[in-house]
Amino acid sequence: MSVAALNSAPQLFPYVVADIGGTNARWGLVTGLDSNGRYLIESIRTFENRHHPQFRDSLAAYLDALGGIEIKRVCVALAGPVLGDLINMTNINWSFSVRETEAAFGLDKLLIVNDFTALAYATSALGQADLVCIKQGIQKSAAPRAILGPGTGLGMASLIPVSERWIPVCGEGGHTAFAPRGDEEIALCQVMQKNEGYISKEALLSGSGLERIYRSLAEVRHLNVEPMAASKISGLAVSNADKLAVDALNIFCAVLGSAAADQALTVGALGGVYLGGGILPRVQEFLKKSPFEARFKEKGVMSHYMNDIPVYLIVADEPALIGAAALLAEQQ
Repeated sequence: MSVAALNSAPQLFPYVVADIGGTNARWGLVTGLDSNGRYLIESIRTFENRHHPQFRDSLAAYLDALGGIEIKRVCVALAGPVLGDLINMTNINWSFSVRETEAAFGLDKLLIVNDFTALAYATSALGQADLVCIKQGIQKSAAPRAILGPGTGLGMASLIPVSERWIPVCGEGGHTAFAPRGDEEIALCQVMQKNEGYISKEALLSGSGLERIYRSLAEVRHLNVEPMAASKISGLAVSNADKLAVDALNIFCAVLGSAAADQALTVGALGGVYLGGGILPRVQEFLKKSPFEARFKEKGVMSHYMNDIPVYLIVADEPALIGAAALLAEQQ
C-alpha cells in the first residue's frame, strides 16, 4: 500500500502491534508514517511473559498502559505456528481463540501472524543501516529471500516476490533434523540423542541450544562443568575467556551456517539470507570470524551456488514490529 493511500485512510491509525516470543512480549503503538514512508511506532513496552498467565492478560496490560487511547486494530507476531482460529504457542503455555479475543476486546481486527512472517516482511523495508553484512554476495533484487534466527527458539520464513509484491511464507523449519558434520559434532549429537531422542536444529540453534551444546561438549570431552546460561556462555566466548565456551559458540555458528544454507537451497534464496533473533546481534563480530561462512558454502556440487548468496544480520530496532505494522496496513 502506498503512502498516499495510507494517509487517505485516517481511520487506520492508531493501531497496536506486538512481537511475542517465548520470554517477552514487545508492544508498540503505530501512530502514522514519517516523510520517508516508514512506520512511526511509539509507546513501546516490554512485558515478561511469566507475569501474564495468558495472551489476553498481556494485551490488556498494554492497552491499560496506553491510558484510554481507543484501539480497534491489533497485529501480533508470535513465536509458533498460526494454523487457524485456535493459537497454541510453542515455547510458552499460552492458548487462545483469535475471534473470541477479538470480540472480548471490542476489536475490528486482530491479526495473528508467525513472528518470522513479520520479520520476513520487514526485510523489504530495511535500509543499509539496518543490516550488517556477514557474507558478501551478489543480491538479486527480484528473487526469494530466506529469513532465520535463533532466540528462545529457531524461527524460519521466506519472502517470495509475486507480481511486484512480497509474499511472506512461514514454516517450522527449526524443527527439522540436525545433521552433524565431523567426528565431534557426531559425538555431540549422540550425547544429545541419548538424553533427548530426536534432535532438531532448534535443539542447538536457540538460547537453550547453546546451553545444550556447552553441556554436551563437556560430556564428550569428559569435563565437569556447572550449568551455565546462554548469555554467560556467549559472553565468555566473545571475550575469549573460556575455551569450552569459545568452542561451543563456534559449533553454534557452524551449525547455523549449515541451517541457513539448507534453507537458502530449499527456497532458492538468491535475494539473500537474513539473520534475526535475539542472540546474534550480541555476538556479531564473533559470528563474522566463526566457521559460519565456510559451513554456509560447503554444499558439495552446489557450493558455487552458495558463493553468490549474500548473508545479512538484521540489527534494526524492532524489525518484527515494523513487519507487523506493514502487514496490518495491507489488511485495510
